[in-house]
Amino acid sequence: MRVKAYPRLHVGLVDLATATPRSYGGGGLMIRAPAIHAIARPSAAIELVLGDEIDATGRIELVDALQRLYVDHGVLSAVTIRSTAPQHVGLGTKTAMVMAALVATVRLHRIRIDRHELQRLSGRGGASGIGVNGFFMGGFLADGGHAGHPPSYAPSSSQRLRDVPPVVSSIPIPEHWTFSLLLPHGSRVSGPAEVAFFRRATPTAEGESLRMLSLLYHGIAPAVAKADLPLLRASLQGINRTGFKRSEVDAQPSARALLEALDSEPRVASGMSSLGPLVFAIAETHDADTLSRIASIASAFGAVHTVTVGQNRGYQWRRS
Repeated sequence: MRVKAYPRLHVGLVDLATATPRSYGGGGLMIRAPAIHAIARPSAAIELVLGDEIDATGRIELVDALQRLYVDHGVLSAVTIRSTAPQHVGLGTKTAMVMAALVATVRLHRIRIDRHELQRLSGRGGASGIGVNGFFMGGFLADGGHAGHPPSYAPSSSQRLRDVPPVVSSIPIPEHWTFSLLLPHGSRVSGPAEVAFFRRATPTAEGESLRMLSLLYHGIAPAVAKADLPLLRASLQGINRTGFKRSEVDAQPSARALLEALDSEPRVASGMSSLGPLVFAIAETHDADTLSRIASIASAFGAVHTVTVGQNRGYQWRRS
């Protein structure tokens, strides 16, 4: 059984300040590449074949998720992961990988498990619901976070999933937008370093969280719905300078400098995904001059540059 999953770009988290009745919440966009492939085969034990791009934490989370699936539903598989998507740069690679491995195993054995149960088994989504929901849906998503507020804020990877964040906005990404992905030199923050960052950067000011909420729901969402690139540009610029996202950008000097250079291009909407250092730049597909200037900026900063489009469908599968 083969499952193809897609990466996501995370625009930002909303409430890390008890400004609303719910914590976290945020928005993101699913993109077509670099895709993640999971291949499941019958096996008498959990077996993993992983490429060099999957680190020890990725292996551990895969094994844990597959063990939970075995304990609850009694199915096992040998899983091979094929991906060129790097971990810990802002693509949500680990979530896509774990979800793809679970779905491949479930479909291999033809057992019935609903979406919510698969999300629970993944252990992902403790902070952001974009990856665990976008895996099934594609497009632009905004999630409503979690009920109440924890004693302290932490990344998804370091906390137990309480409930799957509900999708409160789902909008197809305009097909005439091109996504340039720029990966500069920068820190790949994960594990204890990511937990420490959350502790330093939270709680945010209440007004900052409310501004983030307004920029997401009265900026990013209508910009995607109306294919309004100038509104998307202005909204992302505001988000990059607000609350927790501002702290994320400030922690990646190379990404911050890259964003400043992209801001000089009037027909580009740009942001940094999650804790970065991956920067994304969105432009009209027909605007060859602007796309060329984005490539030139990437080259000037020594950033790895790839181009993709939005992904408006969830995962794909086929039986070999």
